[in-house]
Amino acid sequence: MVYTILHRFRLMRWATVIAVGLSLAAAGHARASDQPPEFAGVMGQFTLLKPVKKAPFREILDRNGMPIDLTRFRGKVILLNFWATWCGPCRIEMPSLNRLQGALGGKRFMVVALSVDRFGAARVLPFLKENKLKNLGVFLDPRSHNYRAFGVPGLPMSFLIDHRGQVVGYLKGHAEWDSRAARRLIDFYLRRASGG
Repeated sequence: MVYTILHRFRLMRWATVIAVGLSLAAAGHARASDQPPEFAGVMGQFTLLKPVKKAPFREILDRNGMPIDLTRFRGKVILLNFWATWCGPCRIEMPSLNRLQGALGGKRFMVVALSVDRFGAARVLPFLKENKLKNLGVFLDPRSHNYRAFGVPGLPMSFLIDHRGQVVGYLKGHAEWDSRAARRLIDFYLRRASGG
């Protein structure tokens, strides 16, 4: 009789411990799902901005040197990448940006590879053609207005901008932007844009 009572008490205690453990694990999972997955480039980790800030876009030029209507970015998740044709790490990174745009680019997502080459399209167009980077649009910042507005310390540098136009984080240096880890990071913000 005493053994049976002790045995039941032990079972109830273990059941309580297991239930508490499961609820803590579920709470931890819920908190983890509120955070974007980690992603690292060659030089370091993708850094979240807290609090987020509105993307300080300035005039961006197209291949003809004409201003682009920035409303075309509205409602999209944007990977804004600052680069130049003379930048070695930028040249390494560009194919992965091209593949990412080819895979995800559309109504919900866009890679904006923004060249800061001073000679603009005269340098950028031959580079894109020579390297078969057909998925990337031509975005030019020859006077570095955006470069300064975003506070870019060096090239390449990428900013992830959510569907509300808020800069959520940045990565210094080059990265494999079409890797699984990068896609998980971008998918996190695409799900948020869809209300998921």
